[in-house]
Parts: sequence; C-alpha cells; structure tokens
Amino acid sequence: MLQDAFPGVQILASPKTVTEIQNTAAATFASLKAIYGDKIADRYVIPAGLNSTTLKIGNYDLPLYEYSTGESKEVTIVHIPTHKILIATDTVYKDTHLFLADKQPAGWNAILDQIAALPNVSTIYPGHGTLGGLELLNENRQYIADFIAATQEPGANAATVIAKMKALYPLYGGDFLLQLSAQAYFPKQE
Repeated sequence: MLQDAFPGVQILASPKTVTEIQNTAAATFASLKAIYGDKIADRYVIPAGLNSTTLKIGNYDLPLYEYSTGESKEVTIVHIPTHKILIATDTVYKDTHLFLADKQPAGWNAILDQIAALPNVSTIYPGHGTLGGLELLNENRQYIADFIAATQEPGANAATVIAKMKALYPLYGGDFLLQLSAQAYFPKQE
C-alpha cells in the first residue's frame, strides 16, 4: 500500500473525490476483496482533502483539473505545463482495457475532449499503462466506441463483448477491467 511504503507522505484528493471515497469505499473494498483476496491491500485509506486548484511542489504551482462522469464519478488530473506533462490518472489509459463499468462513456469522451483542449501537453502519464502522447486520447475514444458497439450487437452478452474486445485489442492488459465492464452492462448474465 502506498501509505505503508511512504509513511510520512500525506495522501490528498479533491474534496469531491474525498466525499465520493467516503460514500463508496467500504462497499467497493469489500466487493473487490471478495473477488481478489490477498491480491489487493488489506485496508483502504481515506485521503485528506485539498483546498486548492493547484498543487505546490517545490517552486512549482501545478494546476489541478477535476472531472466527473468518466471512469469514475470524480477524478483529478495534474498538469505540469512547463514540462508539457499531464498526469492523467484514470482519465487516460494505454494498452489496457478501459474500466467502463460505471457506464459513463459520453462523460468520459467529454473529459478526453477537455484534456485535448489543454495547452502545453505533449506527454501523458496515464492511470493505466506506460506514458504516451496526445494519440492516447483518440485511442481511448476509439476503445469506448468499440466497446459500446459491442454491447449493442444483436445477441450481445458479457461473454460476446469480452470476446469482441479481446479480438480488437489482443495486446491490451487488464482483462479483469474488461470483465467488470462487460458484466456491468449485462449484470444478470454469466
């Protein structure tokens, strides 16, 4: 766990994110622990709330942007304009199946559009996968479109969606994310 590895470091999040974590952490943690057992941490941490739209690190004041209705209900990204870097957290993925279980594809696409409009971004550190550039935004948009199309095919169910996405994205990791997403769209099957 991050806090165990860095005991003197304060874990921070935006006030909206802290509220969302407080409202959902216990149930989410119990559900994931039942599925993954010892593969995940034994506890979760409620972060402290940030009371600013910037994060000060050394001499840098880094802009923070909050988004809703994407991969999760609340997410914050960090922009480092002087280095043209975006720490995209869970708004951008690379070579990893997107977590679409919250069923907010339109919101996620809107976030990708807003990220594309940010000035001074050439390198993106995604929430899942290795760093990339602005091409990741279109790759994520295409993945979302392909996933939604797969859910709308005649006779679609969780298994067919998983098979279709694995065929379209054979090198992507995070199969469990794909499984959770497909099952969210077809909860009474499989």
